[in-house]
Amino acid sequence: MAKLYSAVEKGFYDTEIHANIPEDAVPISDKEYFALMQAQSAGKIISPDNNGKPIAADRVFTIAEKKALKKAGIEALRDAKIAAGVPYTFPGGVSGTIQTRDQRDFRNITGISVAGLIQFGQDITLKFRDQDDVDHDITPSQAVDLGAFVMQRVSDIYNASWRKKDAVEALSSPDAIDSYDIASDWPV
Repeated sequence: MAKLYSAVEKGFYDTEIHANIPEDAVPISDKEYFALMQAQSAGKIISPDNNGKPIAADRVFTIAEKKALKKAGIEALRDAKIAAGVPYTFPGGVSGTIQTRDQRDFRNITGISVAGLIQFGQDITLKFRDQDDVDHDITPSQAVDLGAFVMQRVSDIYNASWRKKDAVEALSSPDAIDSYDIASDWPV
């Protein structure tokens, strides 16, 4: 059993498995083969050297691919910032965090805001529980304000992500894309 690599086909062949092996195929040892497979699983690409032997090399991304990867990083950071919750000062000056992990949290925020709109002007209180399971009594007007505050915060985070993605799109060199800082300049 012998392993071979074809530079033309960019593929490996095994004499016990393959009947048709390209003419340019060069032999490689099992040790070389397994080292290449390990390198590939770590993100390297396998390509031929000048003699047709396979080597593991760093992948070279096009500018479009680099931009797409950087934008995906911005989107992931945006989603993490939204899911982290919204710091809020409740009536009476008590600080807490409004949970915004998922759609259920947003339904709860929308629900209390709508309840506030429906009961606006009435002399009642609504209960809202924050991230630390602390209950807050709020008026209908305060419930509307809470919902508006959260939605503005989410909107600010989205606007920051759009600005960052537009800035990445305007970059024209690989080094500029690589060095663009996606972690700074987000709303607090």
